[in-house]
Amino acid sequence: PALAFSGQRAMDACRPCISLIESTNENTFLVYDGLMGLTNLASVSDSVRERIIREGGCHHIDYQMLEDNEAIRRAATQAICNLALSEKFKERYRPVDEESTEPVDRLKAVFVFCGDEEYHTRMLLWVL
Repeated sequence: PALAFSGQRAMDACRPCISLIESTNENTFLVYDGLMGLTNLASVSDSVRERIIREGGCHHIDYQMLEDNEAIRRAATQAICNLALSEKFKERYRPVDEESTEPVDRLKAVFVFCGDEEYHTRMLLWVL
């Protein structure tokens, strides 16, 4: 991705990929391609990861992790793994109250996905 989308071009490619994965899109091929595009873009740099987060991509990726389609669920999991390199992304999983030891609901959901029957999805989440 760094060769094809150098500098600002990688940042500009985030929004179109996010629009492909919005929950209103019922074309699974487009959703899958959008998720894989975000997965690749999230591997470029921290500034690209922050752009994906700022554009609301995390919300849509989280939604796609609930999809029945195994390929889409796996692609969403891969995107989450690449986004997990960002400190801003990690903040989503930290408790609001610093004294709290109760895990955030999002983190609980990730642990539920770790028990996914599909082997590749489960292994991707153990990387986190």
